Amino acid sequence: GKQATTAQTSVIIGANCADNAVLTSDGNVFIGYTCARAVTSGGGVFIGQGAGDAVSTALRNTLIGTDAGGALTTTTGSDDNTFVGHNAGLAANGGAQNTIIGSLAGDGLTTGDANVIIGYGAGSAVITSGNNTFIGASAGAVVTSGGGVFVGQNAGGSVTTALRNVLIGTTAGFALTTTTGSDNNVMIGSGAGDSANGTASNVFIGDRCAESLTTGTGVFVGARSGDSVTTALGNTLIGLD
Repeated sequence: GKQATTAQTSVIIGANCADNAVLTSDGNVFIGYTCARAVTSGGGVFIGQGAGDAVSTALRNTLIGTDAGGALTTTTGSDDNTFVGHNAGLAANGGAQNTIIGSLAGDGLTTGDANVIIGYGAGSAVITSGNNTFIGASAGAVVTSGGGVFVGQNAGGSVTTALRNVLIGTTAGFALTTTTGSDNNVMIGSGAGDSANGTASNVFIGDRCAESLTTGTGVFVGARSGDSVTTALGNTLIGLD
């Protein structure tokens, strides 16, 4: 903070921390080598080596972890983010109101807003998509746009651009990718619909429910319900097995 001018009630600790900007904002906490190097106004809580080191005027951000939020700059709307973890939100610039927690979580996000991304590598390819919830290690790991609600380890792990899907459970909806029409699905349960790709408007609820289905549309409810079905034609299957 060697160039701080009118700043007050701030805590600045670490070599080269907040050292390149004329700091005028109050109430900041900057701790770590080279963190917050460019902040002039705005700021927040930046803790960790290189945390928020490109931020100049973005407001009310909490960046904790090595290089967390390292690309946030002056872009309008890069405010009110919480990034916690090594490289969490590393590429974010222009995104706002995102909550990203976990090592490498959301590290490809650039301008998407209002995402909740929690877990190691979760949502790590998100580029511009917003309003998603990805919770679990590698949940929604390759989503670039589109998305939805993915909860569970590897839930929606192959989805890139499919829209408005709700995938809850380990590997639920894992194989959904970019195929036209892989949208508007609800897949709940460990392994539910984990082979589905190019299929839309399905409801699969239950452990391993419809786990072999690749195409078509149906409603399958119950543990292992329709687990051997590969192509659905408007089927409704309810009950165990």
